[in-house]
Amino acid sequence: MKSVKLIFAVAILLLFSGCGTVFETTIDKGTKSMQEDYTIVASGSYPADMALYHEGEAIAKSFRSDVPAQKEAFATLYERITAQKAPAFEGTMVVVMMGTQFTGGYGYEIAAITKSADASALTLKKITPSGLVTEALTNPYLILSLPGSYANTKITIE
Repeated sequence: MKSVKLIFAVAILLLFSGCGTVFETTIDKGTKSMQEDYTIVASGSYPADMALYHEGEAIAKSFRSDVPAQKEAFATLYERITAQKAPAFEGTMVVVMMGTQFTGGYGYEIAAITKSADASALTLKKITPSGLVTEALTNPYLILSLPGSYANTKITIE
């Protein structure tokens, strides 16, 4: 009877524990509201196919809508990651891929965004799992849209 209770308790814990990727936003104290500075276009974990496999390496890229080659490169990458048609966009798209992780629970938190006339800087904090997580290969990603077209976009991952 004791073992049945233990199995039941473990099953309940697994059922109600969070095992997905968490994305949170914090406000940088130096800005009024970061929410006005970006839009999260997509986030999650893309399938672990070998063409995108890059164990543990974070890859961050920005794409400008006013540069046709970059717009096309974004569309190709977006469709590959999400298996959906890329949205039309104006401004700058930022794609951050964490690389293949061995469990769920990974993601990014936006720590700060700063912009000037021709440059932007994005600081992300890597979220690591805590507690019970999915035991599967995951490939967390985050795709953001910035309203302006920036010649230089610096992306820092802490």
